[in-house]
Amino acid sequence: PYHFKIFHMYMSNLKAVPPTQCLQILEQLQDAHERLSKNDAHPLYSKLAKLAAEQFSLLEDWPGAAEAWAQAAELSTKS
Repeated sequence: PYHFKIFHMYMSNLKAVPPTQCLQILEQLQDAHERLSKNDAHPLYSKLAKLAAEQFSLLEDWPGAAEAWAQAAELSTKS
């Protein structure tokens, strides 16, 4: 179940996990929020995409980072 305390716990501890695991957490958080909010233009999604882009950069996955930055830009214009 999605709960804001759990959500904030994950968000505040993202820097403590390896980039690969962080990417999985970010994806799960966005999926959970989308299922509950039924809103594809929430400002949170742009923030999650930016965080994902930073993690892809740490992994030196430049295509993944570029795609995540593009997604963040698109989502920021929607919200």
